[in-house]
Amino acid sequence: QQEGAPASADELIEAYRLCYKTNVPIAEFWQRTGLEPPWDDIETRMLQSYTVTLGAKDFLAAAQAHDIAVYSLTNDTAHWAQRRRQLHGIDEYFGGAVVSGALGVPKPQPAIYET
Repeated sequence: QQEGAPASADELIEAYRLCYKTNVPIAEFWQRTGLEPPWDDIETRMLQSYTVTLGAKDFLAAAQAHDIAVYSLTNDTAHWAQRRRQLHGIDEYFGGAVVSGALGVPKPQPAIYET
């Protein structure tokens, strides 16, 4: 909405949940916002608004230095989860990622943890 989306907060939340729960392409989220493409700049600003928890990079670097594989587990769209890790310089520290949007299985369903 800060970018001028005509969709309501509830509509935006529902569009996001649809993407991270069912692996709907991220383009469908953007279409539901009512914003006109291209969406790349808006998406980048949105993803850059997140912050990495203080000390997380140090922890990840230490784990990597000791050959301890750390995986990311998130309820998110596959596209945004990867872009966010890359934008914040933490993707290189993970051995992999388990993302609800890629699996179509959100937390807290057991299948995402089993994966």
